[in-house]
Amino acid sequence: MSNYRVMVTDDDNFTLVMYKNIFNKSDAIQLDCYSQGEEAVAATEEMQRNGESHALALIDMRMPPGIDGLETAVRIRKINPEIQLAFVSGYNDSIADKISAALEGKVLWFAKPFKSSELYQAVYECCLTGQWGEEPSRLYAIQ
Repeated sequence: MSNYRVMVTDDDNFTLVMYKNIFNKSDAIQLDCYSQGEEAVAATEEMQRNGESHALALIDMRMPPGIDGLETAVRIRKINPEIQLAFVSGYNDSIADKISAALEGKVLWFAKPFKSSELYQAVYECCLTGQWGEEPSRLYAIQ
């Protein structure tokens, strides 16, 4: 079985622990957690230098005091154009147009609180296919 690298960036430690609990039983997914956007960007640069990459990134939209999720995603996508992106947020900001203008390709939006099983299934399927497929009911595709 392949081992897929998944990046999670969220400033809330409890949420990072939740992600670890969701994915720790999987032999197929290796989770890399970061608490700020700058850390995630630096990790992406380091992985590229080493010839490695994440299959996808789950990124919180608001991560004070650093850069927000959209800026994090833009910087990561410049380094790794193939990475699949999903925003995870408890806020329902009307920023779909801003995201679409800043990022090419399909981007998903997971609403917090999310269902662990839906998140796991979407991430696992994306790792296998290299793209976001049909969205579970609580996911919203932004194209």
